[in-house]
Amino acid sequence: MTGHAASSRCDPVTYGARHDGRTNDGPAIQRAITVCSEAGGGIEEPLVDALGS
Repeated sequence: MTGHAASSRCDPVTYGARHDGRTNDGPAIQRAITVCSEAGGGIEEPLVDALGS
């Protein structure tokens, strides 16, 4: 999973999210959050909104 966080954004789709309404995207979203966090990044508001917070 290394290398993805070097970009300015971490897209959960890169980690396997499908956004199809049937697939549990939780694990892919968590991987994106973890990798970005470890690289010193954070979470953008649209992702937080998509999670219902």
